[in-house]
Amino acid sequence: MKYWQVIAVFLLGTCVGLLGIDLSSIGLKGYTLLDFVLMALIFLIGLDLGRMRLKIGHRHLKISIVLIASTFIGSLIGGLLCYLLLKSPYAIPVALGSGWYSYTAARVFRVSVRWGAIALIANILRELLCMLLYPLTKGGLREAFISVGGATTMDTTLPIIRLHAGEETSLIAFIHGFIVTLLVPVLVEAAIELISP
Repeated sequence: MKYWQVIAVFLLGTCVGLLGIDLSSIGLKGYTLLDFVLMALIFLIGLDLGRMRLKIGHRHLKISIVLIASTFIGSLIGGLLCYLLLKSPYAIPVALGSGWYSYTAARVFRVSVRWGAIALIANILRELLCMLLYPLTKGGLREAFISVGGATTMDTTLPIIRLHAGEETSLIAFIHGFIVTLLVPVLVEAAIELISP
């Protein structure tokens, strides 16, 4: 997929949404069309990774651990800066959502409707930034930029990473996204517990 095709598909989706067409209502037995699309995407990614027969090596794990730490340290620093600027501690769990907008927005929404909406927008923007800017990265930045995608690097942004950086980097991205996804609920919950009166 070319860079312009990613933007074109994104704009098409935006136009469909602006027209009021709600694809999320289409579904079967409690699953929406979007659930099926995401499951198919994850299946295809798994199929692709299995086909590559890449073995997870020391290098993959080492880089993944550094990226995971970078993702959460950067998110925490961003959350703390927003906390200082906006005078709201809810900026911290929003930032720790690391791109997992559906979980983070729903969890933060339970304590603050306003910050739940901000969590949704902020974490969607994180995913979109990764999708739109990743194709522009070069060399060593390709691995480092995985942190921008956060939890999304195991599913929605993984095809873009694989296309532009190759199989080895996509394996690192998948490991990163998988572990970030496991840690986000723990960290968001801990942050909410710390800031709750």
